[in-house]
Amino acid sequence: SMKQNHESRHTSVSRRALAPAQPSSDRPGGLYLVEFPAVLLNTASGQLEAEFHSYVQPQEQPLLSEFCTALTGITQVQVEEGVPLNICLSQFVKWIQKIQQEKKILFISDTPNNSTSEAKLCTFVTWTDWDLGVCLHYECKRKQLRKPDIFNAWIDLKATYRVRKSVL
Repeated sequence: SMKQNHESRHTSVSRRALAPAQPSSDRPGGLYLVEFPAVLLNTASGQLEAEFHSYVQPQEQPLLSEFCTALTGITQVQVEEGVPLNICLSQFVKWIQKIQQEKKILFISDTPNNSTSEAKLCTFVTWTDWDLGVCLHYECKRKQLRKPDIFNAWIDLKATYRVRKSVL
C-alpha cells in the first residue's frame, strides 16, 4: 500500500490560455489552446520545483484575433514559434514522466502497482474545471487526439475556495 506523506505533497498547477474562435464564442468547440504552462509546487515548502511551458500553434485558425491577443497577451509570433497540440501533449507527458522518476511522485491516475512506500502524491490544480474538464477534452476530441489519462483527475481550486469561504 502507498503511504501518504502530507509533508511532501506536490501539486502541478496548470493553467491554459485559450483563444476564442470568435470573440463572442462561448461554446467549448469554439475555443482552442494557445498556451500550455504548468509548474510543480511542493506544498510543504512552497517551492516551485519544476516548470513546463509551451505555446501551441493553432492549426484550425492559425491567425489570432486582436481580441485574443488583448485578452491573453499572447502574440502571433509566439504561437507561430509554438508546436501543434499533439506534440505539446507528448512533450508534457515526457516532462511529467521525468519529474515522476526524479522526485518519486505519483498521480491519482497512476496504477497501484507503481506505488512505493516513499512515493509522494501529486495532483493537478486548476481554477475551475474549464481547462481540463471542458477545453482540453473538446479540443482533443475534435482533433481525434487521445487525451492522456493523467488529465482525468484534478482539484478545482475555485470550488474548494468557494466551499471553504462558505464554511468560515
